[in-house]
Amino acid sequence: MTTTAATVTATMTATLTTRIVNACTKLNRECYRFATMAAASTATATAMMANMRASKATATIATSTKA
Repeated sequence: MTTTAATVTATMTATLTTRIVNACTKLNRECYRFATMAAASTATATAMMANMRASKATATIATSTKA
């Protein structure tokens, strides 16, 4: 069985293409996961900031009404 340069090139190209597609798919999955985590973190941080502002406002009112 003789292998021509064209066959070798075609096989290598197909293998390389498959590997690139798989790597990109995995990378996209990781990027999506990171973006989801970042969005969740941002939402949590925003909620925490709102809670802090609300508790600070409550504390200010309590202090001013005590006197």
